Amino acid sequence: MFLSNVIGLVIALAIGAVGAVIAIKFKFPAAPFLGPVLLLGAYQVLFGSLASRPMWFRFGVQIAVGIILGVSFADISISTLKGLLKPALTICFIMVGGGLVGGFIIYRYTGWDIATSILSVAPGGQAEMVLFAESVGATTEKVLVLQFLRSQLVMLVMLPLLRIFYKDEGKELEL
Repeated sequence: MFLSNVIGLVIALAIGAVGAVIAIKFKFPAAPFLGPVLLLGAYQVLFGSLASRPMWFRFGVQIAVGIILGVSFADISISTLKGLLKPALTICFIMVGGGLVGGFIIYRYTGWDIATSILSVAPGGQAEMVLFAESVGATTEKVLVLQFLRSQLVMLVMLPLLRIFYKDEGKELEL
């Protein structure tokens, strides 16, 4: 059992790496995250599960994400943070409130558990929301799919709008 799980995990890592490379090559949004999810998801739907989710691996990934996010604060000054406080709090209240309302609507009409419902529509990064869902026992697959659809819709709507706004300002948007 242990050996087959280790072999399955190694195969999953290889498939995930190939998925990341393919997604990067085709310029998917969040390619290093999305490529492995899509390729591994497709593989497991077609051929069955490769390995069980090891708790130690998830814990290690959460630590790595925490380190990456923590290091990103190095370039922010105290004066910049003070200037961001009021708009950041306003945006947070609006987005979290909208996420809670959306989550309760999904909860009421789908029969999903409350954690899955709220995390499926909560603002945040796909990877972070899926990790959070995993840690609180929500259905990660549902959270992943809804977060993916949300991010793709945002990209689909925002890119044309940004082009229009940039053109109005006499600038050109480079992507």
